[in-house]
Formats: sequence, C-alpha cells, structure tokens
Amino acid sequence: MEAVSLWVHLDPQDWRPMVLSDEELAVYGGAASGRKVSARLRHPAPPAGDGGTPWTFRLTECDIADHVNNAAYLTPVEEELLVDDAEPRSIDLEIEYRSPAQPGEMRVLRNGTHRWIVSPEGETFASILVKQEV
Repeated sequence: MEAVSLWVHLDPQDWRPMVLSDEELAVYGGAASGRKVSARLRHPAPPAGDGGTPWTFRLTECDIADHVNNAAYLTPVEEELLVDDAEPRSIDLEIEYRSPAQPGEMRVLRNGTHRWIVSPEGETFASILVKQEV
C-alpha cells in the first residue's frame, strides 16, 4: 500500500487553516522533499440531474474542528467495493475536499470513475476519483 496525503496546519485558537511558521518549516519542511502544494481543484463538478444514492455521516465521525473526519469520506467507496463481485488487483483513490461536511444526510453521485459527496441541496463536500485495475 502506498499513501500520499496533504496535511493542513490549523490555528489552535479558531481551527482555521494557516501557513507553517519558519520554525515549523525547519522541523517538518524536509518531509516535503521540495514538493509544492496547490489548493487548486482538479476534479470536475458533479453531473446535473443525478439523484445519487443516500449516505449518512454520523456524529461520531467528526474531528476536533467539528467537521466530518477526512477518513470518513472513504466509507461510501469502501462499501461500493464490497458489493462489487470483482476483486481489484489495485485501486487508486484521489480525494478533493471542497467544503467541510457536518453529520447528517448526504447523497453519493457517480459518473464513471468519479464520485461526489453532496448535501441534499447539492453542495459538494468532496469529489473522489476511483482508478481500479481488475
């Protein structure tokens, strides 16, 4: 298994994202190996008119900032893979978090290799690109 992630540094007072200080960069900067991070979204918007399937985030899935924990966004994809008969040889998932979700009812939209987790009103919280090798 190989994993790549982007960690967001939160202000300890208001839990908003903030840049790393010079001291923090001195300690953690080497782990980046010169890579630069961009907040630019690359996934497409969800398709119009797709009602999707229901999904519910639970209160127990919240993090210290009172948002649904990033790991919980993988659960709908995991369940989808469990009902699929074919065991993939490999799978790559790429998630873009667009807006912090709160516990409650959601919809999971699907179109080809893309998944979106949206509110019943259509606000997109995350998009997931699923690449499988069967």
